Amino acid sequence: MAINIRQGKEKGIEEEHSNVMLKDDQDNYHEMIKTTVGGMCETDYLNKDDFADQAIFKLSIDTSDKEKKKAWTKALEEATDKKTLLYIITDAHTLKGQTELNITYLGDTEEGEMRGEKVTNRWLDVDGQWFELKKGCDCGKSLNLKFKCVKYGSKYGPVYFGTTKIDAYSGWNNLIIQNKISNEEKEIIIAVTKNEGKLDSVQSYDSEIFSAGSVQKTVNSSGKGEFPKQVANFKNDFPGKYKELFEDCGWILENNTLGYKDPSDSSSTKLTGSSLKTKIREGFDSTSYESKLKCKILEPIVKAMKDPDFQSLQVIDAKKRLNKVVKFKPSGYSYEIKNFLKSKLGKAVALDHHINRPAYVKADLSKALDNFFAAKDAEIDEYNKDKDKKNHKEKISRNPNDWGDNHSDYETIILDDYGINRRMSKRDGVSVAPGRYEHLKTEL
Repeated sequence: MAINIRQGKEKGIEEEHSNVMLKDDQDNYHEMIKTTVGGMCETDYLNKDDFADQAIFKLSIDTSDKEKKKAWTKALEEATDKKTLLYIITDAHTLKGQTELNITYLGDTEEGEMRGEKVTNRWLDVDGQWFELKKGCDCGKSLNLKFKCVKYGSKYGPVYFGTTKIDAYSGWNNLIIQNKISNEEKEIIIAVTKNEGKLDSVQSYDSEIFSAGSVQKTVNSSGKGEFPKQVANFKNDFPGKYKELFEDCGWILENNTLGYKDPSDSSSTKLTGSSLKTKIREGFDSTSYESKLKCKILEPIVKAMKDPDFQSLQVIDAKKRLNKVVKFKPSGYSYEIKNFLKSKLGKAVALDHHINRPAYVKADLSKALDNFFAAKDAEIDEYNKDKDKKNHKEKISRNPNDWGDNHSDYETIILDDYGINRRMSKRDGVSVAPGRYEHLKTEL
């Protein structure tokens, strides 16, 4: 038996109805590959006799011509859904010395007749059943990434700082036109995420398995966390892309838990938790400090972070986070953060805090409010001390909606306390809060 694989429907990687180059299991290239019925019986496979009545072809669509391969890749990249339609032509005949057989082909083609006879030796060329060739993900290999070995405390690990700043994200205008995000939200998100990372940044050097993206969403030590939730949303919205960018590259999401299984090694086991973190950081230690190395496991994550649809998800998630944070009520207070902090700067400081140390937002803003009211109450008490009651000033309302024209001035006082005294991560033993606050003031 012999088969050809041909370009179907329209021009794709080849001209319509042209043969596609194939590679056999001996690494030889042909436009037609041949085998015999029962040929598998001549192999060493344990179950070879199960295929005595079958013709088995082992092939791949491939070419030794590097320029042609580049052209194929380009054609698939530019094709709708990054795929092209092919079909199979089969020819069968008896071997020398065998009794002649009347061979019937049962192909079901849309082509109808050829030279007055119905075409029956074509397969997989019917709408809904075409032989599809799709451009798969190279799992980041083509990016030629190098990860820098950095030190965080006593730990070493890889970091890719990324190339795409969030203000350079190409989809802002579409999101604004679609009313998915406002101009104010855009300004706040851009300012805050400059404190974090680029859209395609990925790192694995702290207590988490890794963190990724503009707000450094994490995969925690159990494989859960904000990043797996984001991947779950991506899987729901773009199932095909999820399979291509994550699952086909070894990153598997199950029950909102992210794990990794080497797709190039069928005998490998799925890694999660501490074993995955250890595997990611292999080779990143004191001997390679500040060197740039390959990190195969994280390459697909960077590739996914560069995808425009995944980037749009990052932006929308940042907006959702902002809207969530400003609805918090500071500990002991009856009004939401957005009532106290109405400015872009105020909302940005709260979002910045929540990204870095979410558990402390309510308590730390509450402390700043306590300090503000205590100082203002003391000023009023001092003013009223020697005055007749009818000349006394009233203390500032605990309801920020009563502050009127004074709101901006009051908010500035609160922010100058909250901004620098928020409990946040430390670098070399020093809190990052003051520096991040000054950055936000400059940006907004």
